Amino acid sequence: MSDLVAGTTMVFKFGTNSDMDSGAEDVWDGGGAYPFPAAAVTLQAVSATSGDRSASTAAGAKTLNVQGLGEDYKVQSETVTMAGTTAVTLANTYLRVFRAKVVTAGSGQTNAADIAVTTTSGTTMARITAGEGQTLMALYTIPADYRYSYMHGWWCAAGKSVANTIVFRLFERPEGGAWNLKERVEMNDSMPPYQHMYPKRRYIAPKTDVRVEGTAGANNMRGDAGFDIELVR
Repeated sequence: MSDLVAGTTMVFKFGTNSDMDSGAEDVWDGGGAYPFPAAAVTLQAVSATSGDRSASTAAGAKTLNVQGLGEDYKVQSETVTMAGTTAVTLANTYLRVFRAKVVTAGSGQTNAADIAVTTTSGTTMARITAGEGQTLMALYTIPADYRYSYMHGWWCAAGKSVANTIVFRLFERPEGGAWNLKERVEMNDSMPPYQHMYPKRRYIAPKTDVRVEGTAGANNMRGDAGFDIELVR
């Protein structure tokens, strides 16, 4: 997020699904369909290696910041100290998670292995791929902290197969409602990235879920997507 003027925040969301198989998957680094909890859940952070821990000798991630929404749909975040392959429980409960990033690290300067933010039952809510330092998630939920929210535009790109395509769909779901398609684009990796900047910014109501889904025509394809949203208090 970044502030342009007082009371206004720009949110830049971008995601990658590096292994999209035939069928519909959301564009995020956890793969598959993103799980949207019906109620706030307890989360924990864990690495695939002991190198991501606070010990002075560890080369990987030492602290991790998690950002999302509480049960009231208001923005919250916290920073936890990593303990390698031992799960660390977050203090807050989360209705949504839309970003996690490494804050401090050892000599490797970022996470040594994949880091997952999961529910206590093991459902992945966010994932940081080894060496990347933050999540890549083309999804977001409009916080209740802001009176007005506007999408300025979105983009998508396909990779790993010229012979096959990915059909990208931009979806929105108002609180208590159904997923509604806002735009559909079909692409392969011989095409330049598609970008649609709206002539007039498009209003999105508070508590609305936003995501980009891709339906790949073959296994092992890659989909990239993102969008820009302006939040106004």
